[in-house]
Amino acid sequence: MRKSSNPEAALKSWYGPDNVGFAGSMASITCGLSPNITVLIASRAIQGVGAALLIPASLALLGATFDEHERNHAIGVWAGVGALTAAVGPVLGGWPLLAVNRTSAGQPLIVHALL
Repeated sequence: MRKSSNPEAALKSWYGPDNVGFAGSMASITCGLSPNITVLIASRAIQGVGAALLIPASLALLGATFDEHERNHAIGVWAGVGALTAAVGPVLGGWPLLAVNRTSAGQPLIVHALL
């Protein structure tokens, strides 16, 4: 087997791309069914690795799907939507706290989300 300096490529070549995605999905189910905090933290770590592997895989899928002219446009849209959701997501996630939880414990979270 060829050695790779890219951890994502190494995982996908060892276990196959479908199995790597399946591990992330199973970690989500395990998070929901976790009986204690240790299992929850371990499952969230596996879930984070699965999410980290999803981003480059989606970009590779764009590269394989579109021809050269359409590929540039698709990658631009992919990057723009990713940047927009990274900027807007925390703010929109803070609105339920603002509307429901006005305690002193929730206020720092609201301020952080709005910044």
